Order: sequence, then C-alpha cells, then structure tokens
Amino acid sequence: MKHWRLLVLFALLVLFVPARLTHAQDETPVRIEVLAGFDGAGQYRIGHWFPTSLVVSNDGPDLQGTLEWRFANHDQALYHYRLDLPQGARKQVRLPVMTTGMTRAATVAFSVDGEALTSTRVSLVPLNESQITVGVLSRDRSLLNSLAAATFVPNTTTIVSHLDPTLWPDDPALLSGLNIIFVHDFVTADLTPRQREALDLWIHLGGVLVVSGGAAASQSVPGLDDLLPVNVGELQAGVSAASLAALVQQATSVGELPNFSANRVTLRTGAQSLDRAGLLVSHHLGVGQVIFAAFDLASTRMWSGEAELWQAVITLQPQMPIAASFRWRNESLLANTLQLPGLQFPSTSMLLLLMGFYIVVIGPLNFLVLRKLGRIDLAWFTTPGLIGLFLIASYSISLVIRGTAPTVPQLALVQSFEGNQQGKATVFLGVFSPQRQSYQLQVDAQALITPATFERFQTNNVPVTRDDASVGMEDLLIDVSSLRSLMVEQMVDGIPNVESALQVERRRIAGELTVTDTDLRDAMIVYGESAQSLGDLRAGTQVPVELMLGQGNFPFGFWQETGTMINHGQVLNNMFGFGNFMPFNAPVPNNRSGIVDDGIYLLGWQEGSLLEVSLPGHAPQHQGETLYMIRLEQP
Repeated sequence: MKHWRLLVLFALLVLFVPARLTHAQDETPVRIEVLAGFDGAGQYRIGHWFPTSLVVSNDGPDLQGTLEWRFANHDQALYHYRLDLPQGARKQVRLPVMTTGMTRAATVAFSVDGEALTSTRVSLVPLNESQITVGVLSRDRSLLNSLAAATFVPNTTTIVSHLDPTLWPDDPALLSGLNIIFVHDFVTADLTPRQREALDLWIHLGGVLVVSGGAAASQSVPGLDDLLPVNVGELQAGVSAASLAALVQQATSVGELPNFSANRVTLRTGAQSLDRAGLLVSHHLGVGQVIFAAFDLASTRMWSGEAELWQAVITLQPQMPIAASFRWRNESLLANTLQLPGLQFPSTSMLLLLMGFYIVVIGPLNFLVLRKLGRIDLAWFTTPGLIGLFLIASYSISLVIRGTAPTVPQLALVQSFEGNQQGKATVFLGVFSPQRQSYQLQVDAQALITPATFERFQTNNVPVTRDDASVGMEDLLIDVSSLRSLMVEQMVDGIPNVESALQVERRRIAGELTVTDTDLRDAMIVYGESAQSLGDLRAGTQVPVELMLGQGNFPFGFWQETGTMINHGQVLNNMFGFGNFMPFNAPVPNNRSGIVDDGIYLLGWQEGSLLEVSLPGHAPQHQGETLYMIRLEQP
C-alpha cells in the first residue's frame, strides 16, 4: 500500500511540476496595451496613415529593446521603435503606421536582442479607399450613425467612424483617411498647437469640419474659434427648426423636429448661411469647408431627415493626395525625373568613339610605333600594357562621373495656401551609391517614411525604425551605381509668403502678385488646365497676371527640357496628367488633366534640399529641388 502511495505521489509531481514550469516560462514582466485606428478599435483607410498608441509596462529588471509592429499579410515587422524600459516603467509610444493591403490583424511584440519577450494581437478594420469616411468626435457613440445612409457623392457609400480622442493626431497625413469630421462635446481647448495646426492644414487640403453649437459649444468652440465662420454668441431656447427641414427634399414633417436651443451667431467675412435662420453657417478654407451648427448635433438624432440634411449642406471637392496616389501606383517621381550624371548612360556616339580609339591604339598605332622603333617583338608587352591603361582610364572616368561618396537627391512637393506659413511636404528621397553598400538613413523624428523603396513600378519593403530623436532605415542595401527611392511626408514651415490681388473675369484671370520674402524659379499661375508662365520671380517684385482661360496648355504644354537636377516639365506631366489622383481619398471623380479643384495656384521652384537627411558614417552630397504649390486667395 505504501508503494502505491509513492507511485501516485510521483505521478502527480510529474504532471504538476512541468505545468508550473511552463506557466512560469510563459509569464513575462512586460505588458503591451494597444489602441489603433481612427476609433481605437482598428479602423483604418487603406493606403493612408493611421494612429496607434502602444503603452508598454515593465515589472521586471531594466530592459533595452524594440517594439515591433507586423501586419498579418507581411513576413516581417515593418515598424520598429527602440525603447528603454527601466524597472517599474510605464511608457506610451505613438507609432504612425500604414498599409496598402486589406489586412485585418497585426501583431505588436517587444523584443530584446532579436527575441520576443511578449506580443499581442491587434484586430484591424480596413476601410475601402472608394468610400466616404466620416469621423465623429463625441462621447456619444451613437451620434450621427444615420450618416451611414447618406450619399455625399453619387454611387458611393459612407462609413461612420467614432473617433478616439486619445488618438487625435498631430500630422495632417494621419487625418487624410477621413473626408469629414464632426466635433461634438470634445474639449478642443485641450488640443496642442501642433494638433491644431494639423487640423487646419487638413481642412485646407480638402477636409470638411463640422463643429457643434448648442449645449456642446462650451466644449467644442474654444479651441477652434479662429477656424469658424461665425462669432458664437449666447444660447437661446425655443428656436424653430423649420429652416433645417426646408433643406430636406423628402416629405418630412417639420413637426418631427421640435424646437431646440441654439447659439446666436454673427457671420464673419466670407461666410454664408446655409439656411434661412442662420443655424448652419459655412465658409471655405483652401479646398476644404468649415460648418458651424448653432444647435447641438444630438438635437437631430431622432429626426428622419438627419442624414439628408448633412448630405445637402456638405460639399466635397476633389483633392490632391500625392503620397497615397504614388503609393498606389508603386511609382517614384524622383526616379522618373532625376537628371543625375551618375545615372546617365554614355551616349552611343561617345561609346563608338572610345571603341574606335581603343581599336586604333591597340592595333595599327601600336604596330606602327613598334615597327618604326624596330622592336616588333615588344608587342607581347605593349599590347597587354595598353589594355591595362585603358581599363585604368575607364575606371577613373567612371569614378569622376559617379564620385566616391553617396549622393542624396530630393524632390519635394509642398502643398500650401496664401497666408499660411506651414505646408504639407511629400518628399521623394533617393540615395545614389557609387559602390555596393548598406547604409543607415535618418531624418527628423516628426517625419513619416513609407516602409518601402520604389523601383520601376514595384515596391520592396524596408523596415522603418524610430526612437525619440529620429526615424529612418537601418539597413538600406544599394548596388553599384544604383539609386533607391523613398517617400517621406512631413509638415514644414517657411512657406514663401505670397500676396495676390486677382480678379476672375469671364475668359481670364487678371491682377498682380508678389512673393515678398524669397525667389522662385520657373513660376507659373495655373487654373484647371490653363497656365501662364511667369518666369523667375524675385523677392519683393510685383508681377502682372493675365491668364487666359480655356487654353488647355497645362500640363502638356510645359514639357521642356531643363538643365536642372530635376526635369521640371516631366514632374508636371507625371503629377497633373489625366486622372493621376484617382481613386485616392476622392470618390469625387477626377478623370481630367490639370489641377483638380477650382483653385488658382502659384507653382514655383527652389533649389536646395528641404529635409535634413543623414547617413551615419558617410559624408553624402546633398542635392534637391522643391516645387511649391500655393493656392491663392479666391477673389
């Protein structure tokens, strides 16, 4: 009996101890909490950046490691964040990510020396690029759900996303996946200056912002007051909703929408009332629109005409989502337009001349010289020697052409607006290497780098690594005399200051403009498919504008060869050719050439690199050109 008890005890130990050991091995002192997407639950727009918040805590010893984000349809992590985790630390990391695929999951891991200590799975909800995406910023998660039935653009559907305020971004690229944003009871005074600037630029680029009044005005208005089309006054009760019902075409009884409280408003310059009573007031900022609703947005919740009301007053303009468009096309604008000597093949005539000279020297000239000297037997030595000299000379010429240091060319496209000192830059960045070598590349920590390189209408994934001070790529392998192209997006300051006084007449746009603080080269005024060349603009010099409409000369009338690093005419043709911005962020049709919205633009070039780029361990040559696209004030 005693032996049986010992056997039973031994069996229990065999079963229990490994289980405890396995459980102990599974335990980790590191924990990861993830919020992702517009709503914090994974909603994202395909091809556009979206925000994430990663909270990492460590209850064990001090650690130095890397957070890694890997989409389910990729075999490697494309986003890395280097992180120090002292014992007891709890750190929040904002990691912007994007994917061009329709993936429904991602994995976030914390690794030390390449070994994952812990990981967590993130569910994702992809939103199609051909749908209208409406963001609602409110504590009420059911607010404006009726807009899912709205048709803001013919033959398109609408998605309503309830935004997570803790993920509110500070870069317009992270808002580009949203077409419309409604702000209800969100405390806008808590927005940081950079978040406020990002929202402003998003509107100017084509976004529509709707701000709630009524009981929510005390929260929604203070941080956004200078964007609004009205001065907001006191709240008054018992306001009739009849003017809103008049905007709805369907047979809806006015009685369905009872009287409510609304703010008194005073219209600012350029604003217009969208209804008879001034309950909805709008003005345009750049390509976008800001609407102030004098009533609380929740007041129309039970009204059957709610979706049609907003459908009637919101107008979406075609946009120019440059980065998303070129990602979709797998195309590098830099590689298509760069005129770098090291990338150019010698001309056919030059090759034929060198071959002829080589043949003459090795053959007849060598023989004639040796015969005159009476030493034909030396041909066994002079022929290999001449061949060697030609090889050394060819290699030396190639070194002169290619150089010995890497070159970092940049083509920057900056979208901005008259009177704004900030703009959105899309930078096509290259690294040209004279030898086969791997490089580490770093740019400013605020920049967004697409985790891929663009080569001949295809992309090759390259992980992006961040830390608190910079963002870049750790292992960028480049072949001999080859160029690898990247895409970087960033908010930039120092936009040329433009002052214009233009009048739109029936068949022309006339007036004057001045660039007050800097020079611009190859400048032009563009409206739709018509353009007027202004030549080189000197700072402070006023120039006349007389743009004849209906010419149809833009962009194809400007395919001139230039002696600059970038072929300017080819850039314009690649940018503004037929339907080049389809279908991104614009279910609004765009199947024509020229600038797609109804604005008047000043286009002009400046030499020099826009972004600071470093290749640690190397001293690269920096070259660059920037095309400014500044939307002028409409007369």
